[in-house]
Amino acid sequence: MEKERKMEGERRVEATRRWVIAVGFWVQGFRLFPWLGVNFFLKDGMGVAASSLQILQASANLPMVAKPLLGLLSDAVPIRGHRRLPYVAIGALLQAISWLAIALWPAISLPVLTIFLLLSNFGASICEVANDAIVAEAGKQATSSSGSVLHYCGYT
Repeated sequence: MEKERKMEGERRVEATRRWVIAVGFWVQGFRLFPWLGVNFFLKDGMGVAASSLQILQASANLPMVAKPLLGLLSDAVPIRGHRRLPYVAIGALLQAISWLAIALWPAISLPVLTIFLLLSNFGASICEVANDAIVAEAGKQATSSSGSVLHYCGYT
């Protein structure tokens, strides 16, 4: 009886982990769509010059440089006893807040828009680091072939 409960608990944890990974990869892929709209909004709606647009896009991607530090942070500082899942939730929340603010703010200025884009990319980098760490950890736990990580992520 105890063994069955333990296996049921492990199945729930595994199902939750797979769900988080799936949502994390979906968000990583889906976040490219709003960027296309932002580019046209900046160029056509706000009249930003092409050179300024490139500087803004490059600076908005600066949080991606912090991914190694975020990986160390998620490993060293657990949140409520968990190391990775809360970071995925925090990253998703930051992205949701920033994109909703951009979408719902009628007369957003360029500096405020830049701050929200930075916040969105910061959330995305947190999600990517935590999601990749979950996949790597699952790969270590897998006992079968090296293709099991790809199977775990749904690539096969």
